[in-house]
Amino acid sequence: DSDPPPTLSSSSTILALSTPKGPQEVVAGLVDAPREEEEEEDVSISALLASVRREFWMKLALWVLLLFMSSYVGYAIPFMLLSGMAAMLVNLGKRGEGEASAYSIFNGFQELPGQLNAGHYEQAIRRGQMMRL
Repeated sequence: DSDPPPTLSSSSTILALSTPKGPQEVVAGLVDAPREEEEEEDVSISALLASVRREFWMKLALWVLLLFMSSYVGYAIPFMLLSGMAAMLVNLGKRGEGEASAYSIFNGFQELPGQLNAGHYEQAIRRGQMMRL
């Protein structure tokens, strides 16, 4: 007594239902999916630590020793703040001759290529191109 399978015409509609993936499965697929063009490099921590110069390790050991000494006398926080500021000042670097600064005030108020400012937004709004920015 089984019914014959239905016949489909060009005006027939088929409704297919499936259960959606949970958020964990979607995220896992995005994060864990290996890319064909990328090869994972096996970098060990010991190889990474060995690539750092001995001079750096000596400076780090001296800094940690001074940190413990300043902590013993109760000046650990000022020591960390002052040593952080000193590290920033030492690593500022020098700009080469003719090299543009990141701040236009030091470039004779000339903008860097690709720099956005309020004038760019204003022009885009007036032309109705704000959606393309």
